[in-house]
Amino acid sequence: MIENTNLELKPVEIRENQYMSDLYPDGLPSNAIIDKTLTAKGATTCELDERYAKRNSIIIEPNVPVIDSKQVKYPNLLGVREGVTDYDVKKYLLDKSIRYKKIIVTPESYSKVKQAAEYAGVNLFKDFFLLIDECEKVVQEANFRPAIVQPFFDFFSFDNKALISATPLSPKLKGFTKHSFSHIKIVPTYDYKKNLSLIGTNNVQLEFLKQISLNDNKKAIFLNSPEYAKTLIEKADIRNHSKIYCSNQENAINKLHEDGYKASDSFVSGEILEQYSFFTSRFYSAVDLDTPDKPDIIMVTDCLNKQQTMIDPFTHSVQITGRFRSGIGNITHITNWKEGLKPKSREEIIEDMEAQRKVYNMLADLKETLTGRERQLLTEIQERIPIYKVLFRNNDYKGKVNPFLVECDIQKSKVESLYQDLQFLNNAYNETGHFNVSYHYEHYLSLIHISEPTRLALIS
Repeated sequence: MIENTNLELKPVEIRENQYMSDLYPDGLPSNAIIDKTLTAKGATTCELDERYAKRNSIIIEPNVPVIDSKQVKYPNLLGVREGVTDYDVKKYLLDKSIRYKKIIVTPESYSKVKQAAEYAGVNLFKDFFLLIDECEKVVQEANFRPAIVQPFFDFFSFDNKALISATPLSPKLKGFTKHSFSHIKIVPTYDYKKNLSLIGTNNVQLEFLKQISLNDNKKAIFLNSPEYAKTLIEKADIRNHSKIYCSNQENAINKLHEDGYKASDSFVSGEILEQYSFFTSRFYSAVDLDTPDKPDIIMVTDCLNKQQTMIDPFTHSVQITGRFRSGIGNITHITNWKEGLKPKSREEIIEDMEAQRKVYNMLADLKETLTGRERQLLTEIQERIPIYKVLFRNNDYKGKVNPFLVECDIQKSKVESLYQDLQFLNNAYNETGHFNVSYHYEHYLSLIHISEPTRLALIS
């Protein structure tokens, strides 16, 4: 079920004043998983700027804000997202005034590009280079964004293709070995580590109040929960000086506006930050937060109340601390821990899934011998087996294991394992190679019967 793909590792050195276009002046290499190690090294620029990549390109970006920021910089680029039609894409493909077509698209809108190419008589697989940027997102978000994997159905059909990220994750796929993929690791020749303060605490909210009171610097708070952001804003009484950046799923932005909060699902190039700016995971990677401000970074995790706020040092933290192009101030991660977590290892997850798959197939064979209510009951039993949630539902792959969902489960379990004990998290930060970590623990007394003056004294 799970492929064992060990790719050839190719280290490539980069100096402090170099960019990806210096290493690859003719465009990024094909048939490669490119671990660029660092953010802000111009990897997408290397492909979007026709001075380097003199070819047609399709770049898959995880979220709409990335497309918005790139369109400002490259007027000949076509950004494909919700609201852009097949006709718009076809018109662009047939525009002879644009020599090299550069299309940047969300995974969910990739089908528009494919359909438009058929209408225009364009062979995407031979005429375009396909780049999947920030490829870890395909793994991390496959469980709640099913269509994020759609471009991978065509990925190996492209003559020229690559995956890239400063923090790459990818499932084990046969195509990587069949197409002789290499794993390119960009190796900086200089010290690029950033100082990071990891603060463990029994009271995340009080520690947050303390941290924002330490100085007058603007704060960029990365917290994957708009509701929890609202809680912190109200406790700190900073509503008039705050803004929440999150997706507009289920009309979230309008609801925040109605509740009296400043909010947006995009970040405008050159935007001036509020004193306190809250960003959900939509803004953790890929997006250039192009602002003259150099804010302090505060990452907030409350795994006891909001499990989705767990931050992975190996991916999230590396990406978050590279978002601000003008630079940043201090970096702090505030977190609690959750005793009793029992995450499984990669090997245990795979072993369990393979056993479940055997049972699932046995029931499928038995179901073929039944009719009526008995057959329906057996189907209901099959759907209760955990393996069912990682199976494809569409007709082409129906019943087959979705390797992206498998890898998603493995990565979630890996991150959870770090929050069993804060020493595990501290060790992980050191293992990333990206941070000089200082760790300390802050303990707060119970606040149930503590007066407001005493509470203020505790955090002053």
